[in-house]
Amino acid sequence: MRLIPSSAATRQTQRVGRSLAVLASLTAPPQPSATRRSLTEPWANVTVLGGTSSIGAPLSACLKLDPLVRRVSMWAHSNPNLGAIAEDIRHLPSAATVTDTFDLDAALEGADVVAICAGVAHLSAEMTRADLMEYNAPIIARLAERVAAVCPDALLLVVSNPPNILVPIAAEVLKAHGAYDARKLFGVSQLDSYRARSFAAAAARVDPATLDVPVLGGHDGVTMVPHFSAATPAGSLDQLSSSQLDELSRRVRTVGIDIVQLRGGVGSAAQGPARVCAEFAHRLLRARAGATDDVRDCVYCASDLGHAPFFASPVTLGREGVEQFLPIGALDEAEAALWASAVPELNAQIEIGLRWAQRHLESQTRATADGEAWPRDPCILSEDTLAVVGDPCS
Repeated sequence: MRLIPSSAATRQTQRVGRSLAVLASLTAPPQPSATRRSLTEPWANVTVLGGTSSIGAPLSACLKLDPLVRRVSMWAHSNPNLGAIAEDIRHLPSAATVTDTFDLDAALEGADVVAICAGVAHLSAEMTRADLMEYNAPIIARLAERVAAVCPDALLLVVSNPPNILVPIAAEVLKAHGAYDARKLFGVSQLDSYRARSFAAAAARVDPATLDVPVLGGHDGVTMVPHFSAATPAGSLDQLSSSQLDELSRRVRTVGIDIVQLRGGVGSAAQGPARVCAEFAHRLLRARAGATDDVRDCVYCASDLGHAPFFASPVTLGREGVEQFLPIGALDEAEAALWASAVPELNAQIEIGLRWAQRHLESQTRATADGEAWPRDPCILSEDTLAVVGDPCS
């Protein structure tokens, strides 16, 4: 037997110890991170539900590069490409680790932020909100139930469409399970504001990085109110005519369908939503860690402004999510006209979501009382349906 000198043995033991420590960090379940939040070191566990979807995969890649993210956990219901996509993302240079699993509860364990990207995307310009809701409402309800059970303190970001309806559904499910905190539930609607910034900056020939344009209301065509008159810095868009602003507003409200048509009806916007969600997640993490700068956003969430139960407007973010609702400010004549149709339509869509959630929860209660298995897994669809919509929980 070859004897190892004591100094060499010590170095070998240290190497083995480090290897075991790395292995443990990759395999151990994430631990709650409330006591170790930092603005300079990775600490957050972020879970992406629908991690192989057209939005979930690039979102996971963006999160891997976030300096505050310690672990990205990717979940898909059964997509066989999950492991390959996760392995690809692992190669991005950052301190964050990436896990992939088909076990939903394991993916949610210890999550600080959960982004729901699972669901059917627009398959054609003719696909309605009702079509999307038929598939996506049961999925959102099921995933929200598990968030309530496994990581009730996590910030929950609903990326799936239509958020005007799905966010109220998630809220009611969380309430039913005793895990609802209005400050921590969001519909990721900021893509509308990003588009407004980009389009207006190009028209006015200003830097889009320095321009901010809130889009009020909801995240669906007629429910959007681009608030160009509130653009900051003040006066940035003064050189644009009313007809130019009207055209920009129309484009912001319809460009999502334009992208569906450009894709030939196969899918919808993906890269933009992924990047926007990643930036919002980073802003939330900074706020949770105590930052007081760059913690303002315009986001769809439960609102106390009185216009609708859920409403996109400027807010400041804090350690527990939404901290303060900021004044909306005056609307110009064209914006007021949009507002007049947007608010009633948004309230009607929210009511659709609330009624669906009530029926869902009542059915769940009856099934439980009758000893029936509940819920049926909404990610398991017939072969005919899969052929049309694909895997909604990818």
